[in-house]
Amino acid sequence: MTLDGLVNIVGINRYRISANHKFLAELGLISGGRKKSATTLGKNLGRALEHEQENDIRSLWQEAIRGNEEMSKLITAIRLQRGKSPEDLLSHILYVADQKNNTDNRARARTISNILMVSGLIEDQDGQLKVAEPIDKENEAPEPPDNSSEAVTDETDDQEEPLDEEQTTAQLNIPTIAINIQLQIPETENADVYENLFKALRKHLLNPDE
Repeated sequence: MTLDGLVNIVGINRYRISANHKFLAELGLISGGRKKSATTLGKNLGRALEHEQENDIRSLWQEAIRGNEEMSKLITAIRLQRGKSPEDLLSHILYVADQKNNTDNRARARTISNILMVSGLIEDQDGQLKVAEPIDKENEAPEPPDNSSEAVTDETDDQEEPLDEEQTTAQLNIPTIAINIQLQIPETENADVYENLFKALRKHLLNPDE
């Protein structure tokens, strides 16, 4: 495969493939010396890039990163420090790679940072690059089985069971209603007034049928 063909597959320009051949090889994207060729992972990534399949691009970059110890350590460092600013991440990449802080090396470090972002393993949260929460469908808890039909059947069975006398009485009981009546009775020394009042209460409230 020619270098131009590899450029189209991997999605990185000629200069960067030549300058970063070792890096791309360590990621498992290319192999070979002068006659560089894309690996299966590299071809799959190139095809996903060509057709702009974002989910596949993300997952394939994740596969490449997780297979590389140094890239994985970058993720770990970001997690342990609960995020880094973009500039701090560039400086950290140059530091762990033992590279000088010059324009070319910063461009390479920025490429690594961009790869981490495109992979979805890190994300920008209010100006801080933080490790993204993983969404692993294979490890998600399975949805609980739908037992609604069984529950309905059980309830129906319970309702069909004959009720004993106490249950029937309990279900038919009318709720007790408490009525608080406040009467204002004028003060009087006439005992007949109170006697007539109590008789009226007994007749109309306590014994209405009499």
